[in-house]
Amino acid sequence: MTEHLIPALNIDNSSRHWLIRIAIMRRAISSDQCPICPELQNISTLQAWQLLESFGVSQQKILEIILSQYDLEPADFSKVAPDVSRLVNEKICRKYHIVPLYADNNSLTVASFDPFDSEADLFLRFSSGRFIKFLVATPEKIASYSNVEIDDSISHLVGFVAQIDQIKQTFGNNKQTLK
Repeated sequence: MTEHLIPALNIDNSSRHWLIRIAIMRRAISSDQCPICPELQNISTLQAWQLLESFGVSQQKILEIILSQYDLEPADFSKVAPDVSRLVNEKICRKYHIVPLYADNNSLTVASFDPFDSEADLFLRFSSGRFIKFLVATPEKIASYSNVEIDDSISHLVGFVAQIDQIKQTFGNNKQTLK
């Protein structure tokens, strides 16, 4: 007989979204709460924020984890320059979930809940002709400032995580095989 390992329990930690990995590393959640599985490998950063929230981690706590892990700065919405919005089309702000904060001749500073969004960085650099600096804010703050509703796109993932928990309880937390 051929034995098959349960694949969801045997993928290495690098398969997790970066935000989930640092939340586990900073002990905001346990690795048991968010198992490694193919369905969670390619989630967006917004989905990762929402998934962490579904485990009881506040947006403020997630923000603090990101800031401390990567030595980044929080977005300060009190310093928004009145004319900076002309540099970035509102449609682009909505697409990439960013809020332009201020600019000088060489750089554009934006608030984002995903400071590592390379697509947004590339597009903004090209369209503005400036170096882009990302400051970090919560999705809630981005949505409230830009009057954009950020969709609830993880309901299917939360259900999937519950299924994984059930599988783990059925087969135990050790690597077990199915015959």
